[in-house]
Amino acid sequence: MERLEGLQTVRGLAANLVVVFHCLAIGLLPKYGFESRFRSWYFLEDFWSGVDVFFCISGFIMFYSYSNLKTNGIEFLLLRLIRIVPVYWLLTLTVCTLTFFVNGNFEFELLIRSLFFAVNLNEQYPILAVGWTLQYEILFYLVFGLGLVLFKQHLFYFVTFVLICLIGINPQMNIIAEFILGGIGFLVFKSSRFRNHSQSILVLSITLIIINMALFDGRTAENYRVVLFGIPSFLTVISIINLKLPKYSLQWAGQFSYSLYLIHFPLLSMYFKVLSKFTLFTLPVWFIILLAICLCNLAAFIFYKHIESPLTRFLRIKLKFYRK
Repeated sequence: MERLEGLQTVRGLAANLVVVFHCLAIGLLPKYGFESRFRSWYFLEDFWSGVDVFFCISGFIMFYSYSNLKTNGIEFLLLRLIRIVPVYWLLTLTVCTLTFFVNGNFEFELLIRSLFFAVNLNEQYPILAVGWTLQYEILFYLVFGLGLVLFKQHLFYFVTFVLICLIGINPQMNIIAEFILGGIGFLVFKSSRFRNHSQSILVLSITLIIINMALFDGRTAENYRVVLFGIPSFLTVISIINLKLPKYSLQWAGQFSYSLYLIHFPLLSMYFKVLSKFTLFTLPVWFIILLAICLCNLAAFIFYKHIESPLTRFLRIKLKFYRK
């Protein structure tokens, strides 16, 4: 199977976009004292669009990796759960424990709902806030796994039909349409269409993202995110898979992007709390954000190397699904 290293670069960039957005979101909280200074950086508010890139990549990778393999639905789900769930549970329990010791708060029902991806997202976030996206990922995996069991020859059409039905039932989960866009990206890649126009498509996608960030405020952009950022993310995916990026790109960052995504929010909360305690208000905002990105990436790399990767490999070996 062809290695698509470019997607690793995009993953790394997307994860860091989310880190930047959360720097802004936390920096704007009055309790830390940086609110007035971060207001002038409000143009970063649409950087949450890194999530849209993740969803498109996820849709592409699932179809690319499993459509032609002799993998049954159960094996697929186990492999994906091993990849996603253990480190998420570990970090959720860690944040829950720290919150209890620091604030004395313990919400047992929220903990159970967070661990099993059953939080009502219309009312609250999971304990590990970024876990809201994993609820949609798990839903996509369940539909995909069911498709592998029942309709493997027509997998894309089955998955698309079910996801559209789910959106029809609950329009607020329209972001799952981006998994369909990722699947369309796989079909485009498989057909070799537009392969000679990858650079032009990438320029178009970046241009659309910049224009949308400039024209639409955060609320409007979020309401129409599938159109405003899902489609450019789709264009980014179908262009980047055909480009040969420089050897020393952000491919390395893509390897620990999941760790970065999971741990950055609690790390940023502690980071800003330390800054406020030491009253380091003279630091320029750009430096605060840059330092936060560096610290989060360093922590994510260490977490990936010593916890996520060994744990995932161990579980795959135990379940006899490990592949060299």
